[in-house]
Amino acid sequence: MGAISFACLKELGFVVDFSFERPDFVVNNDEISFCIEASIASSAIDTPDEWEADYSPETIKTLDKESIVDFATIRLSNTLTAKYREFVNNYSKLDQVKEKPFIIAIAPFEQPFSYLQNEQAIRRVLYGFDKYIYEEFPERNERIILGQEYLDSITKPNGSKIPLGYFVKEMMTEISAVIFSNTATFRKVRALSDDPGDIFFESIRYNDFGLKPFHTILPKKEYRENLLDGLHIFHNPLANHPISWQFFDRNEITHHDFDLGKGRLLVKTHDGALFQRSTFKLKIPTREMRRKIYKSIRKINLKLQKKHVKTDQPLSIKDLEDIFGPP
Repeated sequence: MGAISFACLKELGFVVDFSFERPDFVVNNDEISFCIEASIASSAIDTPDEWEADYSPETIKTLDKESIVDFATIRLSNTLTAKYREFVNNYSKLDQVKEKPFIIAIAPFEQPFSYLQNEQAIRRVLYGFDKYIYEEFPERNERIILGQEYLDSITKPNGSKIPLGYFVKEMMTEISAVIFSNTATFRKVRALSDDPGDIFFESIRYNDFGLKPFHTILPKKEYRENLLDGLHIFHNPLANHPISWQFFDRNEITHHDFDLGKGRLLVKTHDGALFQRSTFKLKIPTREMRRKIYKSIRKINLKLQKKHVKTDQPLSIKDLEDIFGPP
């Protein structure tokens, strides 16, 4: 997360002061100075790593998003609490940190298909917010929010409970915000690179004008993504040194906060905001086959919308063969 954090700071016009060894980034511009410590949520002992994903049809059929989000919640909580302890015991005593907003940046690498968690797990950890309860009326393109589900804790495999909602329980007032991205992976590098290979990007983006997200599969030459796409900033409503969203005011960035008075989650996002992205690379043996595949991409995207392909599961190798033909 460190390298991408630095690149994002440059993109936002901030200057990093490298005269300090700790924390990772001491950041300045003409209006504000703040600090960032970057980390990742890693796998547990004896559990598979993020890059060990198996895209076979059998694996895809048994994928359980709820289990993915539960495990991510536990691992993200472990990472955040470890970094918080490090702040209290070490960073808080440094002159370059004192009296400044302090931000923790986290990327999830704790399990295969970790990108499927979107922002649900980290939202649980910070606000205790799980999901909305709603009813949809497609005939009038309307969704009515009926309520919200919250979690006070989550149970680890060994039976112990981990509290949730650190930002709404005065448990981490020293932390101003958390920067999170489930798209800050090697796939981000592929999206930004000039790799000429037959790479395809499956993405899910926020649709501000409809009930369904924008769900597309596009070849590299037609896919567009920038450095800040997929970035989330979770603000601490009880922070000792809050940091305004206005310092990070870009359409690609989604901001989250919590209204303690009304007891509700606040989200500031924009149409087309990236929430999930995966990639796959095909070995296409002939020019004619390549021409057919690229020609059919637009039809494929129409089919995705018409068939209401589930947005909480990636396409399996079998799905891809059905669309593109065997590799």
